[in-house]
Amino acid sequence: MFPGSFDPVTYGHLDVIRRGRRLFDELVVAVGRNPGKDPLFSSDERVEMIRELVQELVRAEPAEAEVRVESFDGLTVDFAEQMGASVLLRGIRNLSDLQSEVQQALTNRQVAGLETAFIVAGQDFEYNSS
Repeated sequence: MFPGSFDPVTYGHLDVIRRGRRLFDELVVAVGRNPGKDPLFSSDERVEMIRELVQELVRAEPAEAEVRVESFDGLTVDFAEQMGASVLLRGIRNLSDLQSEVQQALTNRQVAGLETAFIVAGQDFEYNSS
């Protein structure tokens, strides 16, 4: 499962989705609501944007894993359990991302038994941020 707020979705996010499809049989892009952020787009708008972009991606690379886009409220670990996910996919742009993501990964493994797979951003996307 690749969780995030995706507000807005970036080329870096799409790169993680494209590359994540090579690692898993199924990938759920989980569009969450972050109460600490004032969203630019509604949850429904973000889901629809990502679904359209994923359809284009699947047409370009059809032999890869299935991708579903779902929205959720609440904790990521709770939604991961609901989806039957055992791995969270995360994109890493730089060392500060890695530092905070490792701490979160350790917590998710301890609390919910979830593993985390990191994909390092391509050079074109290392400075992208929504």
